[in-house]
Amino acid sequence: MKLDYKIRDHEGRLAYVKTLDITNATSYELEAISNYILQVAPRERQAYKVMTQKEYDNYYSMKKVDVDISHEEVLQMVKSESNDYCNTDWEITEQDINEESEMGDILKQYNDERKHVIKLMKDKKISIKKYRRLLANINDDMLQTKQSYKGVTERPTQIKWTGDKVDYAVLDYTNTRHIKAIIKGLNLDMDIEPNNVLSLIVEDMRVAIKVLYAENKIDKKDVAIVTGLNSRHTLEELQEIVGIQPSGISKRLTKVCKKVAEYFKNN
Repeated sequence: MKLDYKIRDHEGRLAYVKTLDITNATSYELEAISNYILQVAPRERQAYKVMTQKEYDNYYSMKKVDVDISHEEVLQMVKSESNDYCNTDWEITEQDINEESEMGDILKQYNDERKHVIKLMKDKKISIKKYRRLLANINDDMLQTKQSYKGVTERPTQIKWTGDKVDYAVLDYTNTRHIKAIIKGLNLDMDIEPNNVLSLIVEDMRVAIKVLYAENKIDKKDVAIVTGLNSRHTLEELQEIVGIQPSGISKRLTKVCKKVAEYFKNN
């Protein structure tokens, strides 16, 4: 089987390989085809950061137990892969809610429900987790109402750039890596703000940790490790605080993340 090495780009070689009959190809030929494609495959660019010796020591210390997760990584988890434009006709505005029409009347009712849910959360009558779900459902219903009345086939009249889309719904509270990223990357002392989704995520974590501690599923040292890592303590500093070797800290962190994931799975 002959391969055309004059083709230098990845897409071109992929297209060329699709034209070949490899039904009866030997394992050697299949390996050759794989190498042929991979030779010009796009390589992922690595990001480099200049650090001081102290920054590197701290970074390496954290990396040893897989706890080097930044605030940016938490945001990256909820960021879509591509940028997009947003048609602002499909945003709910005050003008929509106050419109003298059947659509306006429906949106007013949804908006009243929305205000009621926000009040319940502020009065601590519902959990942050339930608040987020209820608010998301109401917002979706309002958007679908507008789309239904205005017609999704209408030509967009107002376009704006939104940059990277953020979808916090992709955060999985039953995924231990997501839990670890939240514990390590977000400030657990953040105040609750109804319009700040990150603060609501933080509150979810705080509640889960408090419940687990109250139920004796995690102990004081576990809480100290979570608090210490969240405050950016090095492993050496944490070792002095809790009296546990770095490997033990790693095991305890993994245990806490699993317990938190189980908590959200069951609640």
